[in-house]
Amino acid sequence: MELPRKITYIWIDRIRQKSFGYILGVLLFFYILVNVIFAVFYYWMGALHDSCFLDYLYFSFITSLTIGYGDLTPVNDLAKLTVILHSTLYAVYSALMMSMLTTNLLCPKEAVVFSKNIVYNPDAGQMLFRMINISSAPIINPEVRISVTEHNVGNVIARIFPVTTAYTIDYLGKHDFTYCFNTLHPITEDENFDVWSEWQKALQHNRQAGDSVPRSRFRINITVSGSNGIQTIAVHKKYHADEITDGIRFQPIEYTQEDQRRRGMRYHKIPNFWDDFNRIVGFTPFP
Repeated sequence: MELPRKITYIWIDRIRQKSFGYILGVLLFFYILVNVIFAVFYYWMGALHDSCFLDYLYFSFITSLTIGYGDLTPVNDLAKLTVILHSTLYAVYSALMMSMLTTNLLCPKEAVVFSKNIVYNPDAGQMLFRMINISSAPIINPEVRISVTEHNVGNVIARIFPVTTAYTIDYLGKHDFTYCFNTLHPITEDENFDVWSEWQKALQHNRQAGDSVPRSRFRINITVSGSNGIQTIAVHKKYHADEITDGIRFQPIEYTQEDQRRRGMRYHKIPNFWDDFNRIVGFTPFP
């Protein structure tokens, strides 16, 4: 039996990750470029009677815009066929252009950013990760779900255990939070499952595994869902075993009163913001 093909919309994700100005600029650039190319074709085939190149350029643009003033008309059959092709292509291009701009406006890129690492505090037996919403709109009724994929290798099915114990949240600044959950029993539905032990198994396996040996499938999965008032937000982050490091906490960031009041805060304008966002305070990281 033939299995159905997986449907992917990678192009949508790529459009979402770009700014609206960038998408609009690229679309306008190709719009102008193709019209100039068609103007050269019209000029080469003598599509207009006794006209300069500026007339051909003008004719190319009004053809793509389907304005049809009637002051310039093609004078031979080849030119008429080219006009049909030109106007048809730009009808499709206009629909594609509106689709891409609408996708970028109504489906913006994910505004939730996670820390590069999870911090493990061995003294407290806790793990922490950091999350910030860089959008000016807060997440309404956010829900955070944490699960752990057990250590396994190859095609063996790896079980996934949801973390059932409540996590604690520390507020660090505007839309800036750290989430902390215990690694001690019982944090999952299975009393015999120990997150710390599974993590150590995965670390040991990855350090001993060569290029030909698959790496551990141990993961800590974080899912944040909610709404920003316009659209539903669902963001997923996976932390591998090598992305967990020891420490005490994340580096707090000094937010000024002006930063706290500002609706559209530009984090890249705060000196060393993203370095401090990922900086860990505490022990020396694992070798």
